[in-house]
Amino acid sequence: MNVSRSRRTGAAALVAATLICLGPECVLFWTGFSQTLTGAHGPGYFRLMLNSLVYAGGTTIMALLLAVPLSLALFKIRVPCRLGFSGVFLGLAFIPLQVYVAAWLGPLGLEQSGLKMAIQTAASDTLSHRMACAVFVAGVAKAPIAVVLMGLALWGIPSETEEAVWLEAHRFSVLYHIVIRHLARGAVFAGSIVFGISLGEISVTDMLMIRTLAEEAYSQFQLTLDPGVAMVAGTSQFLPLLLPWAVFLISRGRRFISIEDPIYSHRSHVFTSVRASVKWVASVSVAALLLVLYGGPLASLVGNLEGLVDTLNRTAKAMPELLFSFRVSGVSSILALAAAFPIAYVTRKNAWRDWILSVALLSFFIPGSVLGISLVHIFNQPGIPGAVYDTSLILIAGQALRYFPLALFLLVIFLRVVPGIYDEMVALEGLSLFQSIYKVYVPVCRWPLLLAWIVTFSWCFYDLDTSIILCPPGPTTLPIRLFTMMHYGVYADVASTCVLLMVLTILLVVIGGIVWHFGFGPRRVRDRIRDDLRA
Repeated sequence: MNVSRSRRTGAAALVAATLICLGPECVLFWTGFSQTLTGAHGPGYFRLMLNSLVYAGGTTIMALLLAVPLSLALFKIRVPCRLGFSGVFLGLAFIPLQVYVAAWLGPLGLEQSGLKMAIQTAASDTLSHRMACAVFVAGVAKAPIAVVLMGLALWGIPSETEEAVWLEAHRFSVLYHIVIRHLARGAVFAGSIVFGISLGEISVTDMLMIRTLAEEAYSQFQLTLDPGVAMVAGTSQFLPLLLPWAVFLISRGRRFISIEDPIYSHRSHVFTSVRASVKWVASVSVAALLLVLYGGPLASLVGNLEGLVDTLNRTAKAMPELLFSFRVSGVSSILALAAAFPIAYVTRKNAWRDWILSVALLSFFIPGSVLGISLVHIFNQPGIPGAVYDTSLILIAGQALRYFPLALFLLVIFLRVVPGIYDEMVALEGLSLFQSIYKVYVPVCRWPLLLAWIVTFSWCFYDLDTSIILCPPGPTTLPIRLFTMMHYGVYADVASTCVLLMVLTILLVVIGGIVWHFGFGPRRVRDRIRDDLRA
């Protein structure tokens, strides 16, 4: 009976997750299926697809080339100042892509006399040069994300395994037979994520005048306001989206990528016991790389500020957008977590979990502009849908649906720290599904939930692709304001907004680090659970 009930519950969770993740896009695709078939086979869309693949593939290669040595230095050699470097990379992973674009205009030679000149220079340049600049900027921006993901793979190596091989061989054998194998797993996972999310970006490609499928869907909708026209470009993007999804599924099916691997907190002395001179050389190299690729360009934004008083005045102009972004993103992230937590709880040990995570990963790869166009097609109707469409509720719904997969992945990972004895306690008490979730697991997972909310909130707050389609008339979000000012060439306002976003990123990372250290560290969670069981 319990097995049958678990299967029915898992199947219901799969249906719910599929409707949340792919429901709006399926409605749009179904209503315009014939138009998609007739419009997606033109020669223009083949060229756009090629541009999308080159941009996403180049970005992935660039990010992995930077992430491989950085992850080894931070997570295996454990260079001096490792915690400081890790915090910096974590903060860089949350900085919006528009900030990187604005920061690199000068070093790339595109920003000569303001952003208008940058756009004109990019438009008159060759496609190969614009593509190279776009790949470089996007790769640098995505490298911190790849470092974090590959670091999780390196954390999954048991220290006993490395030291046992070290007793019989040398460090190179440990590196070749153990570390490289786990690093390859992390590279596959990180590369799939970076490639998938790069396919749907419009920040870099729009500024550098590169036409991709995501850019075409966005521009066609802005020009025609017809979801059917933009749908042709949007649904054409499903073919390249299947590439990283297939790589992930094949790797998962062959057990090359496993979400069941524990994260070990013990140190391995194989690589941490290398000579101090080697560690300091690696630390200086990491610091130099940070300074050249991130410190200099981002500091150039501060150099473009026109005095403290003028900067404060320009920042004060952005307060309405800042407060609006806080309200919308706060509600959106709460809704995403509220929908993801029951599904993550039900399927954390269920056979349907892999299917649910696969659907969530595919929906996370779908461009935000396609989701926004789908919601416009659904809610731009008379009656109650139209009332929702004319308010900020449509923007809240869009951000919640867009980052529901992220919340689901985080909660599936975080719920692994909860021991199975709680399931036995719930069964003995005879609690229902609702009672077990909100009376037992929500209080136990309060710190993991808070950390998941911070991460989800930051992605909602910095969202551009979905918000720029759905934002109603009136106040806009802060990323939309930055994107608009970049097109109008108001560089002083762009610099002040970028600095404001970087300050907010630092605050979010600091708060997240405090939550992790005091409430979610693996040892602290185990100690708290042990105390709860004793009580």
